[in-house]
Amino acid sequence: HGGESPEYCRELRQIWPSVELIKAFGVDRNFDFSVCASYEGLCRYFLFDTKSPDHGGSGRRFSWEKLHEYQGRTPFLLSGGIGPSQIGELQQFRHPQWAGIDLNSRFESRPGVKEVEKLRPFLQALLAPTTDIQHPKTNIQP
Repeated sequence: HGGESPEYCRELRQIWPSVELIKAFGVDRNFDFSVCASYEGLCRYFLFDTKSPDHGGSGRRFSWEKLHEYQGRTPFLLSGGIGPSQIGELQQFRHPQWAGIDLNSRFESRPGVKEVEKLRPFLQALLAPTTDIQHPKTNIQP
């Protein structure tokens, strides 16, 4: 979850060309988005998560304002401590490469098992028609 080199991603693409790779990056206030450039064309999506010693799964958020520094071509998924209390912020978030969100343990009954009963109201509220909203580039329907 984040330690893969561009060479490793290139090898995976050669072995399994039809597999779409998602490359995770741990983001903090000092993150330099220029490191993403060497992964352009190798990964279908980038996943921007909160930097943590365990490489994800911290349940903590980073400042989404930092993402305005990202100028790459690869669409990204937003991750890191996203839960029902962030619906308003997600509805206001804007970035041309934002493609979706990675939902975490706040929507799970146990590690790795998402609960539809928790996801459905969140997605319905998130995707509800509002004025001036930019939904992620996704085909998700509530």
